[in-house]
Parts: sequence; C-alpha cells; structure tokens
Amino acid sequence: MRQEDSKKAFESLLKLKGYTYRYSYNENGEVLIVSTDRHVNLEDVNYLPSHVCFQNNGYVDLSSIETLPEYTVFENSGNIYLNSLKGFSKGVRFKNGKDIFGMKLGIEGISTQRIINCFIKQIYG
Repeated sequence: MRQEDSKKAFESLLKLKGYTYRYSYNENGEVLIVSTDRHVNLEDVNYLPSHVCFQNNGYVDLSSIETLPEYTVFENSGNIYLNSLKGFSKGVRFKNGKDIFGMKLGIEGISTQRIINCFIKQIYG
C-alpha cells in the first residue's frame, strides 16, 4: 500500500472512531497529529502510516502493531501499549507522560522512554 493510501485509510479509521486529528508540517514533512481529548484505542490495527504523532489526552493502545513506522511520535499524556512490537524505524520518539507496556527494557533509575529513544538514535541517528 502506498503511503498516501495508507494515510487516507488511517484518516477514515480515525473518523469512524470519532478521534480528531489535524495536519502540520515539520522538517520531516507532513505530519498527521491525532489530537483527540481522550484515549486512542487502536488495539486491532496492525499497520500505521509514517509521520503520525499522538498528542491525545490519555493512553494509546497499539497492541497489534509489530513495527512502528518512520517518524511515529508519542506526545500523549498517558501510557502506551505495544504488546506485539518487534521493531522501530527512523525518527520514532517517545515523549509521553507515563509508561510503555509490552516491552521489557527496564533499567533501574532510567525511564523506559529515555532507553528507547537512545536505542533508536544509536541505530538511525
């Protein structure tokens, strides 16, 4: 599926579920920002387009996602659920307000977000 088609399909899903979103631009191109004022439950979704930023209030559940595409950014206020995650892509960042579940990366005294962000930067820059 082409990026443009996957983004349109993702938009349709967001509309169907009643989640608000908007577009913005940054140095990496056009970004679809999920800006709803509640939790985002996409536990059955197994694919995301690249350049998606979650800025919602509450958690983000992406339990079926195996790989986070390029420039997926989490700036939501709650937890993130990634129970099936096996890989990251360039530009993925975690800036969420709580924990990340489904990943075993605990190092005492260091937040999971910081560990993952460091790991991604080491691989992709």
